[in-house]
Amino acid sequence: MTALCRRCDGRENCLLWALAGDEVGYWAATTTADRARMIEAGDISLDAADEIQSAARAQLAQAAAAAAAKDEQRLHPVGEGDYKAYRRGCRCGECREANSAKRAAERSAKRAAALAA
Repeated sequence: MTALCRRCDGRENCLLWALAGDEVGYWAATTTADRARMIEAGDISLDAADEIQSAARAQLAQAAAAAAAKDEQRLHPVGEGDYKAYRRGCRCGECREANSAKRAAERSAKRAAALAA
């Protein structure tokens, strides 16, 4: 959507319409939150909209990189993640999944025992 909106000749009018009508949703390559930030900053230009979108994309990329780096900090070789490694402090995807599965099995066993009693 962003690429399509940025190429549109009517983008400036679209942005003004969205701001004037306090529209909700995606208008002129901006979200409702983007436009609220623009109003708060006192800059309702297309340049401000592009800066806000670029900052949001950079933030998402940074969060994804941080998550990937965290996943690389394994305490074991790939494929050997388990509940015990999670308990030792490994927070890779494998170990988190193993921990979730173990906890779910424990909850199921408790429910079954409660129903049997």
